[in-house]
Amino acid sequence: MKATLFITEKKLSCHLSPLRRLSSQINPRGLFHGCTASLLFCCLVMGNSLTAQNTPLFTVNYETACVPATISFGNILAGADSYQWNFGNGQASFAPQPGPVTYQESGHFTISLLATTAPGQYLLNLIRVIAIPGNWWELFDNVPDLYARVLDAGGNYIFRSSTVTANPSSGAVNLPIAGLVSGQLYTIEIWDSDLVGNNDYLGSVQISGAQEQASVTNGALSLEYETEPAEAVYQYAVEIEVGEPAILLEDGYLSVAFPPAGAGNFTYTWYLNGELLAGLNTPVIEPQGDGLYTVRLVGSGCIAASAPFEYNELVELDEIAEKKGVRVYPNPVQSGLFIDCDCPAGSWLVLYDAIGNKVVSDQILDAKDPTYSNLSGLPQGMYFLRLFDGEGQVFAVRKVVKQ
Repeated sequence: MKATLFITEKKLSCHLSPLRRLSSQINPRGLFHGCTASLLFCCLVMGNSLTAQNTPLFTVNYETACVPATISFGNILAGADSYQWNFGNGQASFAPQPGPVTYQESGHFTISLLATTAPGQYLLNLIRVIAIPGNWWELFDNVPDLYARVLDAGGNYIFRSSTVTANPSSGAVNLPIAGLVSGQLYTIEIWDSDLVGNNDYLGSVQISGAQEQASVTNGALSLEYETEPAEAVYQYAVEIEVGEPAILLEDGYLSVAFPPAGAGNFTYTWYLNGELLAGLNTPVIEPQGDGLYTVRLVGSGCIAASAPFEYNELVELDEIAEKKGVRVYPNPVQSGLFIDCDCPAGSWLVLYDAIGNKVVSDQILDAKDPTYSNLSGLPQGMYFLRLFDGEGQVFAVRKVVKQ
C-alpha cells in the first residue's frame, strides 16, 4: 500500500525548530513565510533567526507525494567550511548540496543541518534595494520580481537571494539572503524574474565582504547591504510526517484526513467491501451501508490508498444518541415504551419489525417530556426503533425486545 507524505503542524503545516545561532540570545520576531513551490510543502519559520529576514538554512522539495517519497533539500547558507546533514531516516550527508533522499516508511522525520564556518568569514544577511533602472517589464502586475545574485572576485556565481515582488519606488525592498563571504570584493547583481522570456538584468555593484554596512550606487541602481562576523556554527531543523490517508467518521459522514487543506489536487474513489461506489468522488461522503470502506487518492505524482475503515450504523448512531441523551425504557417491554431524549424539534419515531416492516410511527411532541408509544398489540419478538429529526435524518437506532 502506498503512503503519502505531507508536512504537518497540528495536521496542517510543518513543525519547525527556531532557526538560531547557537551562541545567540533569543530574539523573537514575526512570521516569515518560506513556502516552496513544490507539491505539498509550505511552512512558517518562527522565533529567533539566522538573519534579519528570518531565512531558513534549506528548503524542502519532493518529487513524489507517496512512499517511497523522494525528497530533495536546497541549501541556502552557501560558503560554510563544512556541512552535516541528518535526514532522520538513518541517512546523512556532508555535502554542501546533498542529492535526493528516499523515505521508504511512514513516520515523523526530523531533517537537520549543522553548518560550521571558517575563521574570518562574514555573514551577508541583508540586501536592501533602494532604486532600480527602468529597463524591466512585467506582463501581468507591472511590479518587478527582484532577486540578487552574488559573484566572487573571479566572477563565479556563489549564491542568491530569495525573490521578492515589490517596486522600490514604493519603498526600499529587502531581499532575504544568507551567505558566507570573506574579506574580498564581491559583485551583487540585481535581476527581475520574468515568467515569460528572459529575466531582466538591472545592474550590479561591488561590495567588500568585510564591511559590515554600506550603501552602494552604480548608475540608476542603488542598494544597501549588511554583513556581520559569522558565528562558529549555525543549525536548522524541520520535522516532516510521512503518512497514509486516513478515513474519519464525524457527525455521520466519512471523510479523508489527507491531504491538508489546499495541498495539491487529488481525485477520490471510494469503495465499500472492495466494490466501487460509483459517483462518490469527493473527500467527504455519506455512508452507503455497513462494511469496510477504503478510498483511493490520485494526484501530486502518486496513487495513495487508505487503510480499511469499518463502519457500523448502529455503533455510529449509538454514539450520536448518547450525545443527545437518548433513553428507551423499559427494554424488554411488555406494553408501553418510553423514549426520552434531547430531541430536535419536529422529531418522530418509527418502529420496524425484524424483517423491516414499519409497525409503529409516532411524533415526539415535547422534547422535555418522555414520549409514550403503545406496543401492547405487537407480537413478541425483536424490533428496531429509529428516531428521525425534522429533516428526516436518522439520529438514533435502538434494538427493542417485545415480551
